[in-house]
Amino acid sequence: MSTPKYRQLIEELRTRIRKGVYAPGGKLPGHLALAREFGVSAITSNRALVELEREGLVVRRPRSGSFVSDKAGALDEVLVVLRGPLTEENVMLFEYWRGVTAAAESAGVPVRTLQPGDGALAACIRSGWRPGVGMIFAICTLTDDLTRQLAESAIPHVYLDMEPPGSGCRVEADRSRTCRELVRTLMTDGCGRIGFIGNLNARTHALARDGYLDAVAPLGLGNSLVRDASDGTVAAVTRELLSPELRLDALVVMGGHLPVAALPVILGAPRKVHLGVLTENSTVLQLRGIAYVGWYSQVEAGKLAFELLRQIAAGQSLGDTMLRPPFHILRPGDAGGPGDPRSVPRPPPVLHA
Repeated sequence: MSTPKYRQLIEELRTRIRKGVYAPGGKLPGHLALAREFGVSAITSNRALVELEREGLVVRRPRSGSFVSDKAGALDEVLVVLRGPLTEENVMLFEYWRGVTAAAESAGVPVRTLQPGDGALAACIRSGWRPGVGMIFAICTLTDDLTRQLAESAIPHVYLDMEPPGSGCRVEADRSRTCRELVRTLMTDGCGRIGFIGNLNARTHALARDGYLDAVAPLGLGNSLVRDASDGTVAAVTRELLSPELRLDALVVMGGHLPVAALPVILGAPRKVHLGVLTENSTVLQLRGIAYVGWYSQVEAGKLAFELLRQIAAGQSLGDTMLRPPFHILRPGDAGGPGDPRSVPRPPPVLHA
């Protein structure tokens, strides 16, 4: 069944308003001008304006015309879509949520959480954009149907630490660059035989592996000291990499769980090996007394996602913008965290169009 013409006109006007073609407070073309532009009847174009007025997106003034509501570019509510339950045990999701809510509370904007399988999420996307509502999707998977509907809905949205299922604005840590700098810090401190362990089926670990390979290229190591591992195999893989014939003096282990599982093997090895850890999990910062840590704050990433969403909702045309949260390279014994003068300095967030 084809979409009624007045609905098509509504969606087009919503899109233009969201993209700033018609700015908040600005005057819209009259219903007769819209009828001519879109090839519809004056009754149809007037019906579209009446519907937009009912939604609060348009204000109609007698003998003056129709105007975009001053509230059209403001956020009144943020829906955060998480891949799992929001608990303190789920550190990654909890800290992203903390960052989003901290920024939203400062702006006086309420936050509501949903999960991809929620009927409420599907209903919201199907109903299309309504003024003041934006969405942040945090490391979750959307069905093809929801992805298509989201693209058609004109709802302002941002992807947080996930690859967009198409085009879109996102906030994502630069794991390749972070790992490259982590390895280069180890090299600066005298390490020349550096191994790498990660779950290479995970996109984020594979990106970190690419940064490792870039850093060790001058050493001529290639993939020779790269190993794939899971929680169940990492101890055996670590033991193999620490065999005397490989002569490792440093080992970089990805993620939040793998370094903890590898640690007993590393500490028990007869040869002293420096441990490097790359993670977004703040609990791994507990290893900073004995390890080199490449780390970025998920709370800061959540704040960046909210600020990016505000820009989109305000009608700024950002294309496929990506924001990178700042990262920190901590040497063993560094206090750990932003502002620590002993950590290797890193630049502020970089905006990539």
